[in-house]
Amino acid sequence: MSDPAPPPRGASRDHFPLLVIAGLALLGYVAAAVVRAADRGNFADALSTYRSDQRGARGLYLLAEESGLAVRRLQHDLEVLEPDQQLVMLAVDGAPDLEDLFGDDGRDGGAPDAGLRTVAVYWPSSDGGVADGGAARPDHEGLNVFFVVSMSKDERKSLLEHVRRGATLLYAPSRASGDQLLEELHVELRQPSSGAEPEALSPAAPSPFTADVSAVLAPVRAYQDLPTGAVPLLDNEDGEVVMSLLPHGSGRVVLLTAPDLASNQWLAQEDNAQLWLSTLGMMAHAGPVLFDEFHHGFTSERSVAELASRYGLHFAIGQLLLGLCLWAGALRRFGRPRAPPEAERQGGADALSAISRIYREGRHVSHAAQQILRGLLQDLAPLAGRRPQDGPRAVGAALERRGRRDLAAALAEVHALTDTASTERDMERIARAAALARRRLTT
Repeated sequence: MSDPAPPPRGASRDHFPLLVIAGLALLGYVAAAVVRAADRGNFADALSTYRSDQRGARGLYLLAEESGLAVRRLQHDLEVLEPDQQLVMLAVDGAPDLEDLFGDDGRDGGAPDAGLRTVAVYWPSSDGGVADGGAARPDHEGLNVFFVVSMSKDERKSLLEHVRRGATLLYAPSRASGDQLLEELHVELRQPSSGAEPEALSPAAPSPFTADVSAVLAPVRAYQDLPTGAVPLLDNEDGEVVMSLLPHGSGRVVLLTAPDLASNQWLAQEDNAQLWLSTLGMMAHAGPVLFDEFHHGFTSERSVAELASRYGLHFAIGQLLLGLCLWAGALRRFGRPRAPPEAERQGGADALSAISRIYREGRHVSHAAQQILRGLLQDLAPLAGRRPQDGPRAVGAALERRGRRDLAAALAEVHALTDTASTERDMERIARAAALARRRLTT
């Protein structure tokens, strides 16, 4: 009998601590994913119709949609627009392109005051802070600053041509000065001396855009100095215009310098919701109203990886990969390593050979025969509905009643041979008869 091969060094170490560490890592990852999912309302830019917290405009979009207005989201640039599309642009950056500020060779364009025109003055943020020098945008939070895009020169030309042909644009710019679109419309903005404070506003004159509106309340970001032909729509008690209607060719531009009117936080104040229903309803008479999301960072040309990152799908992919890693780890057996199949079979053969030699040398033929009979009874008793302790006769009778006369006969043969076993040849006959009985049991 050969000794089994010893396990490799260090193989007996338990892997349970590794399982605990993996479980803690999985728990932390799941907790982070849950927190991220709970914050899904804040992933979009401020005044985006995808954002559902107080700084978003999702409430306005759902209000218009539930009111039966034909509203959609625009997720491509403004260079190609359908004739019947009416646009709503909330907190969009209309800064001039570099080619407007500098010449083709990258140097100053040559205007005496070009250096002054490059200074961007942003509105104060809704929490009272002020952004300086264009280094940051008050309406963009976190990583959104890398996703949002400014309106390009080609987009601005296409948009103004689209309005000139008869479309309506509702424009709420994101800056108080340096907006090229406002310059082409000959509108100047002045920041309030008190900052972006909530003010009570009322219709400046009867208009379909302010129908059924008596008063609105929202922070005012800037006052408007209008050109000839413009019509004030909303002003404060001092006559400072906050919302106006600017004719442009066959179309018109609704200019709003209190963009917080569209936010979820202020939508339910006073007649703010009614103002939007009247304005959007008036615009929807000429065609579907599209909320610009392209300049908030949502573009239909994005790759699958960018979409996954934007909408949190990378967390789901990470969970899938983590699950696959855990499944792969679960295939490994913890505890002491098992012997290889060849060594296990060899060890079993050696053990059987040693036991048979012990029985031969000790002349334990009768005891060995009884062990074979007992093992056969344990296999046949469940089929007969009896216990192995009931004995071969009771089990055989039950097998006959259940229609298994072949098994009953085999059991009786083994029992008879066991009673008369005295030599190794008798043991072979008993073992062969028991093996035949077990073969019939599986057929």
